[in-house]
Amino acid sequence: IDLERFADALAAVAAQAGGPVVLVGHSIGGMTVQTLLRRGPTPGVVGAVLVNTTYTRPDRTTILSPLVVALR
Repeated sequence: IDLERFADALAAVAAQAGGPVVLVGHSIGGMTVQTLLRRGPTPGVVGAVLVNTTYTRPDRTTILSPLVVALR
C-alpha cells in the first residue's frame, strides 16, 4: 500500500472539485486523508471526517496485533 500515492491522487481530485471540500475517509481512506493533511494545508480542503480508521498500519492497532504481525 502506498499511501503517499493515494494522497497525491486525493489532492488532485480535491483540486478539481471547484469548491470547498470536506474529505471523508473510512478505513484506508482515513489513512489516506491523514497522509494528505499531514503534508500541510491542501487548497480547497476545509475539513475532514475520519471513520473507523487508524493513524498507522492496522496490524499494529488491532486487538490481536501480535498474532496478526506474526502471520504477516
